[in-house]
Formats: sequence, structure tokens, C-alpha cells
Amino acid sequence: MRTQKTRSRLQQWTLVLVAAVAAATAGCSAISGAKEARYLDSGKKYQEKKDYARAILQFRNAIKSSPQDPEPYYQLGLAYLATYDTSAAIAYLLKATELDPKHVGAQLKLAQMMAVNHDAGVVRDAEKRAQAVLALSPGNADALATLALTEIRLGKPASADQHLQQALQGLPQHLKSSMTLAMLRVSQKDWNGAEKALQEAVARAPKSAEALVALGRLYLLMEKPADAERQFRLALALDPKNASALTDLATMQVRAGQKEQAEQTYKRISESGEKQDRFHYARFLFQEGKRDAAIAEFERLAKADPKDRAARTYLVAVYAKVGRLADAEKVLTAALQRNSKDAEALLQRSELYLGSARLVAAQADATESLRQRPDSAEAHYVLAKIYQARGASLTRRQELGEALRLNPKLLAARLELSQALIADKSAKGALDLMNQTPAEQKQIIPAVVERNWALLAMGDQAELRKGIDQGLAMARAPDLLLQDALLKLSQGS
Repeated sequence: MRTQKTRSRLQQWTLVLVAAVAAATAGCSAISGAKEARYLDSGKKYQEKKDYARAILQFRNAIKSSPQDPEPYYQLGLAYLATYDTSAAIAYLLKATELDPKHVGAQLKLAQMMAVNHDAGVVRDAEKRAQAVLALSPGNADALATLALTEIRLGKPASADQHLQQALQGLPQHLKSSMTLAMLRVSQKDWNGAEKALQEAVARAPKSAEALVALGRLYLLMEKPADAERQFRLALALDPKNASALTDLATMQVRAGQKEQAEQTYKRISESGEKQDRFHYARFLFQEGKRDAAIAEFERLAKADPKDRAARTYLVAVYAKVGRLADAEKVLTAALQRNSKDAEALLQRSELYLGSARLVAAQADATESLRQRPDSAEAHYVLAKIYQARGASLTRRQELGEALRLNPKLLAARLELSQALIADKSAKGALDLMNQTPAEQKQIIPAVVERNWALLAMGDQAELRKGIDQGLAMARAPDLLLQDALLKLSQGS
């Protein structure tokens, strides 16, 4: 009897305990959800104000509160994209799609980014993602425009046209579809069709500065500068701080020799409030030879925000350009006193030390920079320069190889490694290296020239002739003319 009572009591206590644990878990989940919602809401408000640093912090807090929810990863990806940190943006957007493959926003944003990639395989992946979004959200105009863009890139103009017409039927004022349709018409050399598409977009959205800028840029392609300027000025009448309209207008003024007007326009761009545009005025001053005024502007920008690494980088670069190396070093040393682990400052100071032949100090800073950021291709490249100055050719080649492994698009490292291989009588290795150049860089003159040197070292005259002709069709560069002469000389001409 006692045994039964004891069991009954144990069962009752077990039920009570389970209920208590469930209630506590539910309570924690509710608290966690509420915290995540607050962080997300706060982050979005900061994002609207373009205060991306605080937005990123809030979205990170949201992830800590609910690490399995895809939404904060998606929002964090958008915030990083706004700061032009594409690698971080892609990583967080991908994480959002891993947690929820049906997250329309993350899938669409990834598709939009992939659609403009140079790699056809990446564009095909973008096409699939856009199709998946349409399966989840039929008639989604952004997805239709993105799908059409991938189809233009993949040589499917008829399908692209069909999807753009579908998008505009469902949402006639959808500017992205109109702009993509104009792009399609331009690719078909149908200039009137492109103009019509954008004129209709302007008519549908008469208060859209973006539509006017798009039409203005089309007129530039059509070599109608007066019409283009008219559109840019109409856009600025609607939005006086529109950086795109201001930039295009300034470019036109420079080409027309209107330097004073261009200077004032660049000043307006820098004051537009867009962080990525703040250096336009100072850069223009420097390019025009107004170096003191340019340096003063760079100094002002760096002083306004001591934590702004881009402003510091520009200031150090112009100091170095005009030979004020002591001032450049002073800026970087001050930054490292504030943060001894600042990888960018360490690497910049290493380059300064290298320029003044202080190789021991240069290597120490480059090594510490690499310790702070092990995946830095640039740090390996600087170390290669240091080993070159020391005469350590084998170690130099190893560092160049590592730089290319980390960043295959680091063309300077590829060219120097090829030159080193040719010098070491490994022309075949140099040619293989240059044949692996990313597709978008293969038409760049230095890449064409370097591949030709490898062919010349190998004695492959037929392929060298093709390479020289390819290069000369783009530009009569001195190296190409020299290669042409050497080839003709070897053929007895």
C-alpha cells in the first residue's frame, strides 16, 4: 500500500516537475523572442538612418538571442552589403538560406548579387534561385527582373523579354524591370526600344530621380550629352543630393573641360551624406594638382572620425604620394597606439618601412598583420616584396603563391610570380599560371603582355603571334611593340 502511495506521489511530483520545466522553457523562449524582436526593430531603425555600425551591432545581438532564426542573419547581410563588405554580406545571407531555404528575401538578394557575376556558373545559380523565389512568390516583380537579367547574361533574350513583360504587366511602375528591359534592348542594338522603355518608366514615375538618371545614362551611351544633362538636372531638381546624378554630371563637366563647375559638383557629392561618396571632392582636387587643398580635405575627413579607416588610408596614401613619409608614419603609429592589433595599419606601416628600406621593421609589421588576419592575401604580397628586397627568391615565390591562393584576382601577385618563374627558367610554369588568370582579367594589357613573355621564353611563336595581335588590337603598348619586334627578329624579318 505504501509502495503504491509512494509511486503515486512520485508520479505527481514528476508531472509537476515536467510542467515546471516546460513553463520555464516556454518563458525563456518568450523572453528570448522578445529580446530578438527588440534588437531587430532597433537594428532596422539604425539601418534606415544609415547608421550601419550600430545596426550591425543590434543584428548581432538578435542572432545571440535566437541563433536559429534566419531573419537576423538576413538583416545583418543587408547591413554589411550597405557598407560594401560583400564577403560578409554573402556569408550571412547564405546562413539565412541554410536555416530557411524558403526565405524569399535572402534568396532574392543572393540571386541579385550573383546575377552580375563574371562566372557563368554563378549566373546559372542565380537563375535557379530566382526561379525558386518565383515558385514561393509567383509574380514577384523583383524576382522576374532578376531572372531576366540572368537570362540576358546566359544568352536567352526571348525568355528575358517574356519575364520582363510579365513583371511590367503586374507592376507597371517597377523601375528595375524597365531598366533591365532597356539593357536587353541595348544588347540587341535597339536604341529606340531602350529609350522607349525608360521614357515610359519616367512617365509612370515622374517623381523618380532614379528613373531620370537611368534615362540620362542611356543618352550618354547614345552620345546625346545635352539630353543626358537635361535628365540629370531634372533628377537633381527632385533630389538635390542624388549622388548618381551628381557623379554623372561631374563626369560630363570634366569631359567638357568645365573644371570649375566639376569641382563644385564633386564638392556637392562629398556633402551628399553618403559615406562612400565623401572622398570625391578631395580626390578631384588631388587629380587636378591642387595638392595642398586636397591634403587639407583628407586631413579634415580623417580628423572628423578617427575610427574611419578608409579616411586614414586615403590620408596615408596622399602623404606618401607627396613624400611626407614621416607624417604618414605618424598617423599609422598613432592608430596602432590606440589599437595594436589593427591589421590594416600594421600592413600600411610595413609598406612605408619597405619603401624606406627598413626591412626588419617592415617584416615585423607585415608578420603581425598576418597574425591578426591570417587570410590576408595583401599581407603575403607585402612579405613577398620584403623577401625580394632581401634576395630570398624562393621564399618570395612561396609568398606570392600563397597570396594568389587566398585571392586569385590579385593580378599584381600573378604577374610577379610569372616573372619570377621565367627568371628561374620555368616558362611552362609561368604560362600555366597566366592561363589560370580569371576570365575578367585575361583581356587586361599587363596580363596579355606577361603571357606573351612566357610564350616567348618557351619559343611558341605561333601562339605568341596571336597574343601580340590580340594586345595590339587593344593598345599599342611599348611592351607589345617590343615583343612584336623580337618575334620578327627571331623570324629573320
